[in-house]
Amino acid sequence: MTSTADDLAGRFATEHAAWKELLAKVPRDRMDESGAMGSWTFTEMVSHLAAWRRRAIMRLEAAVRGELRPSNPWPDGMDDDAINDWFREQDEGRSADDLLAEYDASFARMAAAVAALPPSANPVESDTPGYYHWNDANGSLESDFFGHMRGHVDDAERWLAGR
Repeated sequence: MTSTADDLAGRFATEHAAWKELLAKVPRDRMDESGAMGSWTFTEMVSHLAAWRRRAIMRLEAAVRGELRPSNPWPDGMDDDAINDWFREQDEGRSADDLLAEYDASFARMAAAVAALPPSANPVESDTPGYYHWNDANGSLESDFFGHMRGHVDDAERWLAGR
């Protein structure tokens, strides 16, 4: 089943609202407390989500411009754990406010990119909720639109409930 631009726009609004709901529950003095995502702090979790979202947006915006998919920003040969560590290092020293602002803005930026995709992109939700198959100048790929955040929201909710 093909997803319409209106369906996806509504979904981005719903997921953004869920993010804001979680954020309202996190006291500022707990942002740098470990445990929100394993041993990571809430700020590190936001950095992680923003970094992966940044990559997805770069790919979507390239597709909108009709360009080839950009290469990954991290060095070749890394597994997911090493990539996540690399992202953390890139954002080390950034304030919670800066990271939160970037992630908050990413919802509108990603929604705009998805809405501007050419019809040939044909985003269709995959078997993994929140992930979509779509096409760009390089061919077919799967990207996270909402699923990744959802899993980490659950992590953070457990962390908040544990105290």
